[in-house]
Amino acid sequence: MTTQFDNIYHGAGKVLGKIRFSGAGLGWKPLEEGATVTIPAQQATSFTWVRVARNFQLSIALKGIEDEKEDVGRGYRASFENFQRDDYDRLAEALREYFDKPLEAVDVSTRGWNWGEAEVDDHDMKFTVRKKLAFALPLSSIANSNIAGRTEVSMEFLNPQQQQPGQNTGAAKDEHGLPFNGPKRNRPDELVEMRLYIPGEVERDDEEARGDGSEEEEEEEEEESAAVAFHNAIKSKADIGQVAGDGILVLKEVLVLTPRGRYDIELFPQFLRLRGKTYDYKILYSSITHLFLLPKPDDIHVLFVVALEPPIRQGQTLYPYLVLQFPREEEMDAELNLDDETIQTQYEGKLKKRYEEPTFRIVTNLFRVLSEQKVSVPTGFTSSVGQESVRCNVKANDGNLYPLNKSLIWVSKQPVLIPYSDVQQIVFSRVGGAIASAKTFDMRVATRHSGDHTFQSVNREELDSLNNYFAERKLRIKNELMDEGAGLGAGVDELLGDEEGKLAGSDDDDEEDDDFDDESSDDGGSPSEASSNEDDEDGAAYEDEEEKPKLKKLKTYGPTSAGKSTLVENLLAVLQPPASDAEAKASPIASASVLHQDDFCPPTDQMPWSAKHQSDYRRLEQVIRYTMDHGDLPRDFESHEYRRSSYASTMRPAELEAWRTKFHAPRAAPVLVSRDGRKASRVHILIVEGFLTFFDTRVLNLIDVRIFLRVSKATMKQRRENRPDYVLDNGSVWHDPPFYFDEIVWPAYLEAHAAMFENNDVETGAPLTASPADRHDGGPVQHLVVIEGESMAPEAVAHASCEAIWSFGWQ
Repeated sequence: MTTQFDNIYHGAGKVLGKIRFSGAGLGWKPLEEGATVTIPAQQATSFTWVRVARNFQLSIALKGIEDEKEDVGRGYRASFENFQRDDYDRLAEALREYFDKPLEAVDVSTRGWNWGEAEVDDHDMKFTVRKKLAFALPLSSIANSNIAGRTEVSMEFLNPQQQQPGQNTGAAKDEHGLPFNGPKRNRPDELVEMRLYIPGEVERDDEEARGDGSEEEEEEEEEESAAVAFHNAIKSKADIGQVAGDGILVLKEVLVLTPRGRYDIELFPQFLRLRGKTYDYKILYSSITHLFLLPKPDDIHVLFVVALEPPIRQGQTLYPYLVLQFPREEEMDAELNLDDETIQTQYEGKLKKRYEEPTFRIVTNLFRVLSEQKVSVPTGFTSSVGQESVRCNVKANDGNLYPLNKSLIWVSKQPVLIPYSDVQQIVFSRVGGAIASAKTFDMRVATRHSGDHTFQSVNREELDSLNNYFAERKLRIKNELMDEGAGLGAGVDELLGDEEGKLAGSDDDDEEDDDFDDESSDDGGSPSEASSNEDDEDGAAYEDEEEKPKLKKLKTYGPTSAGKSTLVENLLAVLQPPASDAEAKASPIASASVLHQDDFCPPTDQMPWSAKHQSDYRRLEQVIRYTMDHGDLPRDFESHEYRRSSYASTMRPAELEAWRTKFHAPRAAPVLVSRDGRKASRVHILIVEGFLTFFDTRVLNLIDVRIFLRVSKATMKQRRENRPDYVLDNGSVWHDPPFYFDEIVWPAYLEAHAAMFENNDVETGAPLTASPADRHDGGPVQHLVVIEGESMAPEAVAHASCEAIWSFGWQ
């Protein structure tokens, strides 16, 4: 005996079908061509009846799906829509008869309020308004949950195929193993992220607090943030927490450069999890498209790059690549949580039960087998210094370019991958103009589908090796280089005149990395957020000195964790010249570069922690003056800021485009270059960013636009405690010792800035002014633009900073 309902939709699909209930379970069959969905009776745990856009919906809570004796999921729902109001009684009777379960009717709130109560049960995250349901999100659709501030929780979603590629509600599947959801062209838009503001405190669950038996946990306060409690509930019930019993291996404290931080990597049969201090990610092996094992020029580390499609997200920032770094000599003793039969049958003997090898080799082999992707390694290319990569810039970021057999990959905080099959032409050209360096050239890769990619400041000695390598692969090459040209003859070491004046040089030695299965690998080029070596006109020399673009210096300055790095990324997004050659030549901005004060600090074991000696101000001054004279940062200057900053622009696309149009529009009037009244038709912009850079008078006198981003002590401390791991120049991770902020960071900040504000009040005091002649280190600053970052979003801070720059030079 069965009960049937016609004209019913399955899930969000647009194909009608019929649903039939019996003692064995239920089945839905589409009227058009497609797969049938079946749900066994023992799998359904509860039934709800709710009003939706398409009349009424039957929502069915399901038990975990058993697949080959492994629980690959839990807490899923199946939904069927377009029931009529009169169907309620007949459906309720059928459910009682066949499943012995009631049909629960849920009242829906129609007030349209965006505030109410958020609850998490075994299957859904429910948002209710005055005890009535506003909306419900299946926990199976939540891919990630993060704390986005003390009172804000972010939930991220992916489409069903990305979340559970092997999951189905019954026996019948389509070719992808998914419940039928209608033709792809008819599928609706997907919700990818939602944020909830959850204020207040709640009592800590004592049983959970004692769950791991740690003494530290027992000593914590009895109350916790309501947002944290909600986040923990989502993680524990939405299959974001650990899946018990089926983990293959856990890798502890792996250094991940993109997205930056230390993460535990948990490997499962179908997916992996990255667990960090702030963010957790679930990544399906089916979303891994490429694997790269790359030697790093320091001969100490190995980079393992994982390409993802779709990318993972942090808010509005997408990360299509994971960049993992491992010490080359680090070895690991690991035992996989797999029996010998599973290794031989499921993995065809490609894995071993026990490993005693270098860590990077174990990780690479596991990823290769689990994702069923080949590992690409550098072979056949050798640079002029015997390395397998060449160092170059992409806009403001420094990184290493690896020519591989079938593709180019440039590794920085956001790698760039270019398959040779997509390359239309490779053009070698001069950096441009009389201010260009004869020691470097640009390499522009024109592609068929992804636009042009320009790799700047490539060492001239690499030209032959690159040209020959690309020619062997039958790529189309065009050489626009000129044999003659004046350039930046001197580096900073020549400018300072002795070995002690040298800035950090380029990395040297590197072993050749053959096939992954045969030899050990070094690690691949990592980014370094240094200068943007964009010059203005390719191949055009200036006939006299007055025609050269002049340098305008900006300084974004503020306390630790005030948002300086985010502001710098936003300013670079606005000020970088257009990608089009024609638009770039017409823009009054020839290039935009960045200097980070952190690159001028002494080693951590020699840090004096006084404002006067905290940075090598004289070296910073020399680099700024060198850039003023030559329009470019010194070629042998190396930044390590990439290890610490992996931010992306937070400006809305429309606002970003409006500011870019404003700054880069051709203009008849010249741009004001400095406060002494000098003007120029084109300018190079140098952004100097740092914590204490307004302290030194000689450095300050070189700066034209002075922006101070101010936040309170409490906010500084909280952000510093919550920020991701801080990676040092040598690749190690810095953790603040106890009382470090209160006893070292804050006193140094007061020492450097108290005299700049009324009543020595660095948090709320008005800025003081003094004539340049009366100015002393740490004293008042003329023409200071103070931006209150405490109460402003990053987009508003960027807007105010753009206004300050525009008011100084463009009006």
